[in-house]
Parts: sequence; C-alpha cells; structure tokens
Amino acid sequence: MKLLSVLFLISTIRGGFASVNCGSHEADYCHLCQEDNHGDGSSWCHGDCVFKNGYCGPTDGVSCGTHHANSCFQCGSGSNYCNGDCHWVNHVCKPKPEEKVSCGNHEADWCEECPHEHGESWCHGDCKWNKYDNCVPNDHSSDSSSSSS
Repeated sequence: MKLLSVLFLISTIRGGFASVNCGSHEADYCHLCQEDNHGDGSSWCHGDCVFKNGYCGPTDGVSCGTHHANSCFQCGSGSNYCNGDCHWVNHVCKPKPEEKVSCGNHEADWCEECPHEHGESWCHGDCKWNKYDNCVPNDHSSDSSSSSS
C-alpha cells in the first residue's frame, strides 16, 4: 500500500510527524522503532514495519537506511541516501542482490564491483571483462570466445 508514502507526504507538508505502529509501540517512522531499544532491533520492528537487512522499514517499499521510499531509485541521489535494502553502484541506487557473484578470488554484489579499481585482473568467475573495459556477467550460454577464470 502507498499509505506510508501518503503519510510521509502529509507529514512533510504540515511539518508534523506521521506515526507508525511498531507492534508494541509507535514511532514517527519505521527506522525509529528500534532506536532506543537494545539488541539488533528486530524484536521492536513489527506492525506497520518489517526488519530486513539490518533495518526496520515499511512493509511495502524499501528501506534506504535512514528513510524509506517506494523503490531504491527513489532513495535519493548519492551514496549517503542509498543504504538499507539498496546499494549505490555506478552512480545509481539499486536493490541489493539476494546472492553475491564470484569474481574469481573474491565476491561482490555485482560484476561491476569486482575490479575495485584493479581492472581486468579482478574480473573472473561469474563475470568477464568486455571490449568496452567493463566487468559484466559471464553468459555461460554464449560463445566460447569470452575469457574464463
């Protein structure tokens, strides 16, 4: 539902706060359900909110770390605004993948992250270096002319 987004918008316009049900208590926003409590916060994040990837966020949409949005793309521009369920990659806020890729001798969330400024020598495993000097997913069903690890 878009209820939390509407409440946030109304709150912003009025300068007040919209309250969410955290299960056993209320907070201004889901990420505040766990703020003054001990532990990892998962036991304090219920009701209108859900605990995912170490953050308490709305049951719909995504957690951007310290705030929430309908999608990672809407978290904001810059790595400071793109956390929680999302991750900043190549100047874009993207959803965190469920599984990491093998880069050969290390892992990353995406092939684009494999090189870590080291270039082609760090792009292997599930990934390959393409003719545009980018590390991209290795399509195992394509021709065998791609480099292997």
